[in-house]
Amino acid sequence: MNTIEEGIYFDLSEADYRAAPGVNISALKHMLKSPAHYKHELESPDEDKRQAHLIIGTLVHRAIGEPEKFCYVVRPPEFKDWRTKASQEWRDAQSLPVLTPDEEEDVLRCVNALQKCDLLMELCKRGKQEVACFKRHKRTGLMLKGRSDLVATDDDGVTWVVDLKTVPEGGASAVEFSRKIAELNYHLQAAHYGDLFETPNFIFIAVEKKGYPGVGIYILDPEDIELGRRTNNALLQKLAECNKTNTWPGYGDEPRVIQLPAWKRKQEMEDVL
Repeated sequence: MNTIEEGIYFDLSEADYRAAPGVNISALKHMLKSPAHYKHELESPDEDKRQAHLIIGTLVHRAIGEPEKFCYVVRPPEFKDWRTKASQEWRDAQSLPVLTPDEEEDVLRCVNALQKCDLLMELCKRGKQEVACFKRHKRTGLMLKGRSDLVATDDDGVTWVVDLKTVPEGGASAVEFSRKIAELNYHLQAAHYGDLFETPNFIFIAVEKKGYPGVGIYILDPEDIELGRRTNNALLQKLAECNKTNTWPGYGDEPRVIQLPAWKRKQEMEDVL
């Protein structure tokens, strides 16, 4: 797909979405490292489809949003792990996502927990799943794109964008999920999708894969979303300049002074005293 118009697409396949031109937030985050990292990601994306956390997350999304696509196979009992040649050949011959018995348990635990989340189920009834949106960035003219897990409209005509996250045991608590937002820059994602769909209402729904299947529902503070928006704008401006000059710098070729992190300095000072 070489060209696409601005707008919202409800039936765009994942393959067509990925092939369509546009800057998505996952790629843009690589600009935080350097333009060279961003360019590398575009030219050789690191997409290991067999990473367990990716498979589990994808299947949970499908079970909730696209149940007709909720299909997978489980490793047969004769294979205790993937270390033997026979088990690897069987795995590589499958056309559906492959789970271990433990991973299947994780998926079903998450699905069962989310199906008991009244807010999510209500939004599913009112909305559409896997909604793609394309919109030009006003400052740079770059085409932005995103594909949301769920977009719904409430009784007041307000649009809500929902993102499902699978997390480790205890990871759906407010404290732990806040750390995850900071670690993975989810505030950039919230700002990106809010701007695409022109709504401030972005909801994270986190579900725990292990132990008790806790579910946390969170709306990020508007100030944090604004911080994400400012960062996105700065990264897009830098990207536009790189596109214009066709230069993609990395970390730099000249030596620079570097410091210990503040926490390490503080620790060292306390140890000395």
